[in-house]
Amino acid sequence: MPIGGFVVTIDQKAKGDAFAGLARFPQVEIYGSDEKGNVVLVIESETSKEMEKIVKDINRVEGVLNCVMTYINVEDE
Repeated sequence: MPIGGFVVTIDQKAKGDAFAGLARFPQVEIYGSDEKGNVVLVIESETSKEMEKIVKDINRVEGVLNCVMTYINVEDE
């Protein structure tokens, strides 16, 4: 089961849309954000393929500029 830490950069003009879009993912937990538009989140999924799909979907959310992995731990995949 992969667990990954990510930093998502959002457009401050679309902050509400971006946070609403991120909240739609049950596998995503938001841990914080800053005034520059960086959002720290963790994604927990069943497989690395599922995590890859979630990241692709996050990058399509209105207001999201990019999603970058900072940490991953994979056990029993």
